[in-house]
This record gives sequence, structure tokens and C-alpha cells, in this order.
Amino acid sequence: MTVEKKIEFLSSTFNQIQNLINLADSKANTSLTLQTFFVGYVLGSSIISGVFEKLKISQVTFIVNMFYIIFVLFIISSVIGIIICLLVYKARFPVEKNESKRAGLLYFNHINKFKNSDSYLEKIQDLNEDHWLEELTRQVYNISHIVSDKMKYVNGTILFLFINLSLSITLTILAIYLLLW
Repeated sequence: MTVEKKIEFLSSTFNQIQNLINLADSKANTSLTLQTFFVGYVLGSSIISGVFEKLKISQVTFIVNMFYIIFVLFIISSVIGIIICLLVYKARFPVEKNESKRAGLLYFNHINKFKNSDSYLEKIQDLNEDHWLEELTRQVYNISHIVSDKMKYVNGTILFLFINLSLSITLTILAIYLLLW
């Protein structure tokens, strides 16, 4: 394979990984929106409907205890789900220790090490194909680890989103039962 084909392959891979990073951030954004909606819905509807007052006077202790247990589980699960959502957005750094010290050209911290845009442009213009191939290879390797970390958090937030949806529905059913009882 020629150097040009290798660079083309790595450039395409780099773009695909960047798209996966954007996808992970988008999924986390949607999940965070839904997580906070569930919290607002459960708390707001419980307060507005007067379910907490009804819990105080209810004679059905099993249902009351079950409501409080599920409510506490919902709050804990929501906090965990929201934290996991926020961890998707956390800035990531290269997995290889020497990568941070290297004078690279693609990673934002590498670019920030240049004194000005002219010195960065000069370095770009001095690139040869072998150096560009190395640069892309290192960047693709490091951002693939970043997307892997992000996707683990995305999977976690989807799990907690499902748990919180289930708990929200359960709490709504229990609240309706208590209010109609």
C-alpha cells in the first residue's frame, strides 16, 4: 500500500472516530435531557398531586413503604445516571504517557504548545508524507481510546435511563393508586 493510500485510510478512520465521538456526546445530551425530565416529572407531579400528604395519612403501609423505597431508589439512580451522562463530556487525554510530551500537530494540547499560528503553519508546511502518516496513526490510536471510554459511559447512561424510566412509571402507578384509594 502506498503512503498516500495509508494516509487516506487513516484520514477516513480519523473522521469516522470523530463522528463516533459526536454521536456519543449527542446520545449523552439526549439522555441527560430525559434524566432531568424524569426527575422533574416525578418530583413535580408528586408535589402537585399531594401524594406526599396522602402518604402521611394512608393506612396501607405496604404501599406507602414501597413508594418511599422506590422514590429513594429513583433519586439515587437519577443522580448516578446524571453523573454518568456528565462523564461523557469530560475532556480526555492521550492514553500513552509520551504522547502528551510529543510535539504533535493534531491533538488540541499539541497545537496549543505552538507560540502562534504562524509557527504551527510552518510546521504543517514542513511535513513530509512519513511524518504525516505517523501523526495520523498516533492520533487515530489515541482518539479510538477516547471514543471507547465515552461509549462505556454512554452505555451506562442508557442503562440508568431505562432504570429511571421504569421507576418513574412505577412511582406514577403507585401515586395514582394512593390518590384514588
